[in-house]
Amino acid sequence: VLLLKGFTSMQFLPLHFARFLGISVLVSLMGVFPSLVAAESNELRPYTNNPVVAIVDDEPVILEDVKNAQIHEAMVQLYQMQSQALKEKILDKLVKNHPELKLTDAPLPSKDDVARFYANTPGIKEMGTLEKMRDEITVYLEKVYARAYVDERYQLAINKGWAKVYLKAPLEFRLKAQISTAMLWSDEGDPSSRRVFLLEYSDFQCPF
Repeated sequence: VLLLKGFTSMQFLPLHFARFLGISVLVSLMGVFPSLVAAESNELRPYTNNPVVAIVDDEPVILEDVKNAQIHEAMVQLYQMQSQALKEKILDKLVKNHPELKLTDAPLPSKDDVARFYANTPGIKEMGTLEKMRDEITVYLEKVYARAYVDERYQLAINKGWAKVYLKAPLEFRLKAQISTAMLWSDEGDPSSRRVFLLEYSDFQCPF
């Protein structure tokens, strides 16, 4: 029995086309998996998530210097794609000497799994009856189960020390803002008129 965490309340919705198109363009420009960078001497260097992208007047410009919210979001999605591709590549290379890592043993969803998903997923009943949605749900669950199985086998390989991974997630994006003094908005000769202006910022993904 494969225990899946985090899939009980999944939304059964397609990706937004615009976001998909943006990531497709980014992938075409950056490559799906540039995990190793070849130097001029053909020496392979480990991947870094904050490389030097330019030298200006002998001063380095790092990737974090040019990042904004949109770039960060695209980088996170690209990292997720790279990470999944890397897991599959590692397992493919290891399976010859470690047959327990083969992916053909991934479990398949049962009829009960399909019915349970239909019963517990919000909004799916409005899309059609169970019989109408059965094939689509089955295909979806097959992908979910396969990915979970890849993650499980991959973690086994890492725990055994059979592979070392250099790929890292993008650094946390933080918005930089200037902080000024409230004295600029008051009569400097009258301390009682001074006020403090507090601005609280939260991005659209923050639940608070």
